[in-house]
Amino acid sequence: MLVYAGPDLRQVAGDVLLRAILRSDLAPVPQTVEIMVRDDPDFRAQWAVGQIIAAGRDGARFKIVKSGVDGEAGLIQDDRKLGAIAVTGLLESCAPIASPLQRAVIRQGATLGGIYRACGANVRIEQDFVVPRFCAFTGDVPSLSIPIALQEEGAAMTYKAGRLSFRRLADLSAQEPIAELPDATDRSEQSEFKEMLAVPFAFSAAPDGSIIFGRRESGRAAFYSPRTDQRVLNNLSAVLIRRRKLRAEFSGDIMAGDCLKVAGKSLIVITAAHVFDSTGTAPEQYSLYWLGEYVR
Repeated sequence: MLVYAGPDLRQVAGDVLLRAILRSDLAPVPQTVEIMVRDDPDFRAQWAVGQIIAAGRDGARFKIVKSGVDGEAGLIQDDRKLGAIAVTGLLESCAPIASPLQRAVIRQGATLGGIYRACGANVRIEQDFVVPRFCAFTGDVPSLSIPIALQEEGAAMTYKAGRLSFRRLADLSAQEPIAELPDATDRSEQSEFKEMLAVPFAFSAAPDGSIIFGRRESGRAAFYSPRTDQRVLNNLSAVLIRRRKLRAEFSGDIMAGDCLKVAGKSLIVITAAHVFDSTGTAPEQYSLYWLGEYVR
């Protein structure tokens, strides 16, 4: 995996880079990176909090939000103990979404992309839709408020090749798989009992005082959602449920929101972690996928 650092974003040498994990998620900050490098006092400044680094085949830029030095990282070279620096970075264009707002963002009948930008992001948006209302007050963290709006619309955020899209879960589920992976599952899970407890149906009161329900025929637990119409009540029960976690060959172009076929079944990538690791006996690269099924 290519990693770039320093004022002019030069490529980090292979003997300096110990580990890099580029993570893609269906989350308000859609990409993060975790990097470990050999400690060199002359270059510590480029790994400080607030510095910009780049990683991956697209050269996505990340803002370092956490940095630490381990003087005894267990690394040995020529009978010398070496330290390491470990940093965590958030996608630079979306990093403000993870910080408390300095002013309230309240919108009605606005696009989710416009709301996202109003919360501080600066990113190209490819697909978008309108949400009835959105509220995030001063001191609120938008990365906690935006998922609520997405859930009410039965949607998720995807980020690929520098472009952000807000897409319906139903559309993600309907897309064609971009790759087929062997059924070498590290872990799989299926539990209707857990689903009934974890994914409730919602109910509310209509303007005439009658009670309206989401998909209560599912047999799930229930919760009350005030001033919610039938469409949103139905969306509140539409989710991606994790079915598999597996390790595969390194494929840095597969991101969260893509569709993969495993054992003849199409599943949506909830999280993709692309890993380079040279801390073992030999360097290795691989990808980890958390895969989900659309349930409503």
